[in-house]
Amino acid sequence: MQHHDTPTKTEAEKELHSLLNYKQSYFLFNDTEYVFPKLNLKNKTNIPIGPSEDYCIHLWWRQQNRDKTYDQPFLNVTELPKCENSKQQTKYKWGLNEFDHGVSFQAWRETQQKLWCANFSCEYDCSFHGGIYRNGTCYKYEILRRLCIKIDFDRDSKEDQIEFQGGCYESDEVGLYEQAKPNETYSLEYIPLEVRHKQDPYIVYAESHYNLGRDLSIFFWLSVGCLASSLFLTVLLSFCFCFIIKNSDRNNRKYVREDLN
Repeated sequence: MQHHDTPTKTEAEKELHSLLNYKQSYFLFNDTEYVFPKLNLKNKTNIPIGPSEDYCIHLWWRQQNRDKTYDQPFLNVTELPKCENSKQQTKYKWGLNEFDHGVSFQAWRETQQKLWCANFSCEYDCSFHGGIYRNGTCYKYEILRRLCIKIDFDRDSKEDQIEFQGGCYESDEVGLYEQAKPNETYSLEYIPLEVRHKQDPYIVYAESHYNLGRDLSIFFWLSVGCLASSLFLTVLLSFCFCFIIKNSDRNNRKYVREDLN
């Protein structure tokens, strides 16, 4: 009787098997009313506002029973980094038992853009790029729109553990930002917070969506280049057409003179 060994599962197969056995790879929390301050860009005298404080998300979990009840204690998600804003550095009140490890992010970000312009055109150039011109500097703001965190299962541990794997967006960013518009007020009352397994197909979409949605200036300059090229070709073709017509008229006159002679 010939004996056949059971083939060993590869790491990819183990990942897929654990994900299939995991009943839910997506969690959503979107009630952020009164969590973040408002970003008011209507009053130009308040510019520069500066970036928001660093916020920190700590994650913990517990397993659900077959009857969809919970009788297990909460467990902390492992491998979380230390919060950027410590209890001693923030103006917000921390509880005595609050965790100091978690995922840090900002509600909005401020950048300063250099402009090649004259004094009379700087304000126009700044507003053209979506910024606010103030005291010789062009300030631009990015506002938070989504949060997404990747997790994984620690199979090497004897106990059930979930590990933090970074953010869902480019360079492991946890926040998806979009450029804020001047003369607007942003309340940030609905900011979806998603927790997904690292093998979730949405991760691929999120990374590509972030790359396309963050900065579309390259498409603007490509369109300007195409427009300039089309105008140049139009002028060139018009010149060639006029030159051909003139040569044709000269040849016709030459033939008429020969016929008269």
